Amino acid sequence: MKSKVIGMHVRCSECYEKTSVEDVNSDKVRYFTPNGDIVNFMSGTTQELINQNSFLCECCEDDRLEEEDY
Repeated sequence: MKSKVIGMHVRCSECYEKTSVEDVNSDKVRYFTPNGDIVNFMSGTTQELINQNSFLCECCEDDRLEEEDY
């Protein structure tokens, strides 16, 4: 059912990097919720739902974790 997410994109809330949902679901690129959970998009996901939430790309999540360590 992954075909339903074709053409959708997720954008990092910090650096605004844009990535296809297909790449996120296939683990080519990892995105995280603000509390650090890895994101995977289900077949019922809409672009509107994606846009209503905040996500961090792997680089920005790594930066956030480093800042927490200090």
